[in-house]
Amino acid sequence: MPLYVGEELRGEAYVGLVMAAFATGLILFRGALGRLADRWGRKRSMQLGLIIAGTIPLLYGLLPHVPIVIALRPIHALAVGSFATGYAALMGDIAPPGKRGQVIGFLSLVNPLGLGLGPWAGDTLRQEWGYGAAFAMAATFAMIGLVCTLFVQDVYTPCPACQQKPLPIWELVTTARVRSPAFVLLAVGMVFGIVSTYLPKLLEELQLGVRAGTFYAAASMAQFIFRLPVASLGDRYGRGIFITFSLVCYALSMLIVATATSSEAIVVGAIIDGVAAGTAIPTVIAWLADRTSPPERGTVMGTAWLGFDVGIATSASVVGWVMQLLPKGVPLVTVFWIASLISLLALAVFLVTCSDNVAESVKFALGRGKDKYAITNQT
Repeated sequence: MPLYVGEELRGEAYVGLVMAAFATGLILFRGALGRLADRWGRKRSMQLGLIIAGTIPLLYGLLPHVPIVIALRPIHALAVGSFATGYAALMGDIAPPGKRGQVIGFLSLVNPLGLGLGPWAGDTLRQEWGYGAAFAMAATFAMIGLVCTLFVQDVYTPCPACQQKPLPIWELVTTARVRSPAFVLLAVGMVFGIVSTYLPKLLEELQLGVRAGTFYAAASMAQFIFRLPVASLGDRYGRGIFITFSLVCYALSMLIVATATSSEAIVVGAIIDGVAAGTAIPTVIAWLADRTSPPERGTVMGTAWLGFDVGIATSASVVGWVMQLLPKGVPLVTVFWIASLISLLALAVFLVTCSDNVAESVKFALGRGKDKYAITNQT
């Protein structure tokens, strides 16, 4: 999308706004979509997301104008918010508490495959046949997913009488059990937003012989390999130690990209980035599932993921604005130094705020204490 807007539509000045518009749509609707997953069921939530995902990409190609693309981005965001929240809640429903990390790690293996194959396929189609072919393929994948949902069994049955009146979104996100996961996702979202928005242009400037699609493919492969064993270990040693590990990996990955002078260094940075994402995402999903009961799971997960959405919006717009304020000639790698610092700052905050007090927080973050807010014996 950054290349499409910047190159094809000649709207380089609007790239940050286009990316932020998508995140803004998630911010506005993610909480409501989480409630939809609780009230309508996980399957319907996933189907709504896939219908939107199969429609909007086609409009990008048919209506190639920057203002129209900006207007479509928040609508496209409904696809991610609806599908991802429904699928995350479904995983939490299926997984037994004692093996939650293992089951979620297994079921979420499709994420790195999609994140690797999607950008690679899109980049290849873009270069061979143009952006229209890439958008058509994205819509096709969504329609295939929609057909697959016909075979999904929703083990959760909505029960309006069991659902208490939900707290307002911004009040729920500040509660103790949601605040810390949301903050971790905020940091992850900021790093993800920086990589998604600025990495393709950085690699073009560095001329190291490696494309953004290669970076995403390497990161996704690392996610795929690393995700299942780490998620399974989380059931045994707790979620905290692996959140700590993932933030360290994010900081190291961004540092390597910021100082890279060869294609090999970029690939190493991609692999470590994949390890970080492959650890953080399933661990946070399992962590949130630990802290919720089925009738509220979609709402809480949707609310916590607002942190990720805010992170993307912040990174794409604010970081771009900061770069414009800096003197001309400041290299683009500065953005990745910022991403590394964001990861380190998030680690420091997590170490002292993930539980009720500093001592308990440090113990949980280092795998030496239990999660005080975990709900046991859930169905």
